[in-house]
Amino acid sequence: GLMIGVETRFDVYNILMGCMDKGVLVLDAGRNVVRFLPPLVITQEQIDKVIETLDEVLEQQTDE
Repeated sequence: GLMIGVETRFDVYNILMGCMDKGVLVLDAGRNVVRFLPPLVITQEQIDKVIETLDEVLEQQTDE
């Protein structure tokens, strides 16, 4: 499989919880890294959902 990590300058716990609340499971790889483990059979629709959800959750983080 393919693992993708996104390093941030902040703790990612709230991002993980925000995504989970919206039905998207992402993991961490340390306090400031969001880890994605997409299956090889992921669809474009699923990819779009993850990106849209992550965008919404990140916007909420910057508003707080």
